[in-house]
Amino acid sequence: MDSNKFDVIIIGSGITGLSAGTSLLNSGKSVLILDKGKAAGGRTASRRIESPSKNSFDTVDYGAPGFEVFTPVFKNFVSDFLSKGILKSWFDILAFDNNAVISKYCGVNSMREFAIELSKNLNITQNFKVVKISLDNATNLWEVTGETGISYFCSNLFLTAPLPQSLELLQISSIKLPYSSLSILDLIQYEKCIVLAIQPVKEFIFPEQGFIDNFNHNIFLAVDNHKKGIKCSNQLITLYFSAALSEEIWDYNSDSLVKALFNQSQEILKGESPVSYFAHKWRYSKPTSFYHEPFFTTHELPGLYICGDAFVKEGVEGAFLSGKATANHILNEDKPD
Repeated sequence: MDSNKFDVIIIGSGITGLSAGTSLLNSGKSVLILDKGKAAGGRTASRRIESPSKNSFDTVDYGAPGFEVFTPVFKNFVSDFLSKGILKSWFDILAFDNNAVISKYCGVNSMREFAIELSKNLNITQNFKVVKISLDNATNLWEVTGETGISYFCSNLFLTAPLPQSLELLQISSIKLPYSSLSILDLIQYEKCIVLAIQPVKEFIFPEQGFIDNFNHNIFLAVDNHKKGIKCSNQLITLYFSAALSEEIWDYNSDSLVKALFNQSQEILKGESPVSYFAHKWRYSKPTSFYHEPFFTTHELPGLYICGDAFVKEGVEGAFLSGKATANHILNEDKPD
C-alpha cells in the first residue's frame, strides 16, 4: 500500500477516534489518526505541575474527571483496563430514579494515562491541522490535506471532533450534506466550560472521595486530585464552572478572566492567592442534545462518517461507543455475504 494511502483516516485523537482506531487496527485495517493537538486523549486531559519542592511533579486532571459505565460493551473494555492497572474504581453513587448503585471510575495516575494506553500501537500524527477534505468521485478516495500542504488518502474518513468543528470542516471544504441531515446536525450545540486548577495556601476539606457535585451556583463540580488518588502529592483542586458563567466571561482577557474565576472560588481560596494555578477553556464541553444514531453517514458521500460524544450519549462512554459502532459498521460492510 502507498505510504500516504490508508483504509481509514480518523480526524481527532479523542476517545472516539482512539476507540474506532483500535477496533479497526485489531481487525487488520490500515489506520491513520490525525489531530491538531499535542497529545492524544481530547477531553481526558491532564497536566503535570512542578511541586513547590521543585523535586517532583504533581498531576492534575482538568478534562473529564472520571466516568460511569452503563453498557456491557464498555464494561468489558473498562474491566480490561482495570486489570492492567490503568483505571481504578473511584467511588459509588446512587441513581436518583431507581436507587441503583453506579460506580465511577478514573485513571490510576491520570485520565490522560488512560488515553495514552488506548492509543498504543495506533498510527497517530499530532500537531496536524486538517484544512480541507475532498472526494474523488472516480476512485471514491478521500483526500485529507493539512495546513502544510501534506495530503493523505483513504477509502473511509471518520470525523470525530466536536460536531460543530466537523461541520465547519465540511463547509470550508465545500462538502455539502443533504439539507435534511444538515438541518438536524446543525441544531446540536455544546455548552462551554471554563476550568480552574488551583493549589490553595490552606487545605480545603473535601469528602473522602475528593468529589463535590454542585459546589455552588457557578461551580458545578469540584475535585480534589490528591484525594482522588492520582499522581499528586499536594492538594490540587479542579473547579468546573457553569455553562452560564463560562459563557458570560468567555471573552475576558487573561487577567480579567483569572480575577473573575478567583472571585468565584473564595470559599476555597479564603482571600489568599493560590500557590499555583492555571485556567483552561473548553469550547465544546458538553453537547446539549444528541443525534439519534451512534454515527452519521450518507450514501451521497460514500465513506464519510461523523461520530463522537454528540451521538446518542455524552461523556467518555458515549464517545467510546460511537467510535466502536462506526468501526464495526465498516468491518461488517466488508464481510462477505
